[in-house]
Amino acid sequence: MGNKYFSDIIKQQLKHDAPYAWFLLHQAKQSPLFRKKDIQRLEERLEAYVACFILSQKADDSLLPKLNLSDWGAVYVAATVALSCEDDEAFALAVEGVKNQQQAEELRDALCKKSYSEIVDKLQYLIVHENPWVRVAAIETLKSQNVVPDALLMNKLFESESSEVEAALLQLIGDEKLKAYQKEVLERMEHTDENVRFYAVYAGCMLKISEAYRALQHFCFMPNAYLKKALSMLYHVVKEEHIGDLLHEVSTRIPSSRIKAYNLAMAGLPEAIPLLLRQMYRLEDAKYCAEAFSLITGVDIEEEDMSRQMPLSEEEEAIIIQSQKEDEWTAFYEDDLPLPDVKRLEEWWQKHQKDFMSGIRYLSGKPINEANLRYIFEQGNSLESELAILVLRLKYE
Repeated sequence: MGNKYFSDIIKQQLKHDAPYAWFLLHQAKQSPLFRKKDIQRLEERLEAYVACFILSQKADDSLLPKLNLSDWGAVYVAATVALSCEDDEAFALAVEGVKNQQQAEELRDALCKKSYSEIVDKLQYLIVHENPWVRVAAIETLKSQNVVPDALLMNKLFESESSEVEAALLQLIGDEKLKAYQKEVLERMEHTDENVRFYAVYAGCMLKISEAYRALQHFCFMPNAYLKKALSMLYHVVKEEHIGDLLHEVSTRIPSSRIKAYNLAMAGLPEAIPLLLRQMYRLEDAKYCAEAFSLITGVDIEEEDMSRQMPLSEEEEAIIIQSQKEDEWTAFYEDDLPLPDVKRLEEWWQKHQKDFMSGIRYLSGKPINEANLRYIFEQGNSLESELAILVLRLKYE
């Protein structure tokens, strides 16, 4: 052992491993490669690393000075340790490290490890903090705790002239269905800041404001930072008879073949399966078309042994890599997606096609309805679960 608790070698390793464990968990929560049991294992790993920081902190041998707060996950570790050890000075330093959206998410995750009663005093000053990203973290924490700021505070936050704060407030209004703020939502649907404008549309869709349905389509017909999120919502806020026209419109206007496949998956119609299967024969399209196939049918390509067994040649790898480089919509996890055995998927579809009704929309192999969405939220992979809760909020909650 070192001077007090851990050896220098272990301290150096913990400095890297603990923040990186948060980053891995954060990525896993957005990836179709992980399910709840996988998330739980990553959470347990993160907690074990943080426990080492807490033990060392309580032994007066703090590891926090060794953290670089600009590293992904470092703000989470520092804030969690500070809150667990009731160290206000260390917590203030962690808060000072919040400079962007991801670090705001780290602070939020740390705060959400505690009950509302344990952090209410801190939230009272964080939500009026001079740093807008800290205010965002406080707003998102309140949302996670199902606590709505009072009207006076909401108005004060809206007046803060921060697009980040306004966007966070609009998301809270939408998720909590705060109908008292329809005026504020409508006013911001024409905002000059795209972030504010999108979350005004998001809130409007959640509140079933008709103007929002039309405004949402602007985010679906041109490349923008919210394109995939908008497509995830589009087919759940329009009338069924318009779905075919919208599918065609998006496909015509958006050049990315990845977005075209994602668009088919979001519509969820089994009529798209033959097109996706044909597209999979193009090696550069195979992975993401198989992902869309899985989102509609519920097939887990790896677990059901439908992935290609033959290793890729160097030439094939180069084709895939070039395709990923050329498309800005390549998902961060695409490298890890299984390469499908297309003939096996075709055989599966021939056998199971009768189980899917034309004109009925599916997610993860199940018709989209409230009961199935709640099941998918609990049992699906991270992407399916995220989509299920989004649709539940839009249509049923």
